[in-house]
Amino acid sequence: GLLLLAVSTLGFGLSRSVLGWLAWRCVQGAATAPIYTSVNCILAATFRGPGEFEQANSWQTTAAYMGYTVGPIFGGFLFQFGGFLAPFALSAICHLLFVLLTDGLGDTLPYDKCDSDSPSASSTSAT
Repeated sequence: GLLLLAVSTLGFGLSRSVLGWLAWRCVQGAATAPIYTSVNCILAATFRGPGEFEQANSWQTTAAYMGYTVGPIFGGFLFQFGGFLAPFALSAICHLLFVLLTDGLGDTLPYDKCDSDSPSASSTSAT
């Protein structure tokens, strides 16, 4: 997911047509979907105690919305001083760095514990 997101983000920045931008945004959306699913799965597998998943999920959501708030300001700054490609190139570089940093963590993350019978999964469906 992250590698495709990096490539599609750079592709968006290099594109010069509306059709190209739309195509790359579709690829970005397809690349992002498994990332959000994986994040929630890892949170549910890691934070299994009473209320832990809910708290971790709220912090993750807060961080995401802080990015939505600060991102346009930072992107505008990069655009002003580096042109149209700058914010997309920096984003692609950050995605690639994250891929490299997390590639070595494969055995330390609880991917194999992501299942439907986790306490967190059942607590979020209760009303």
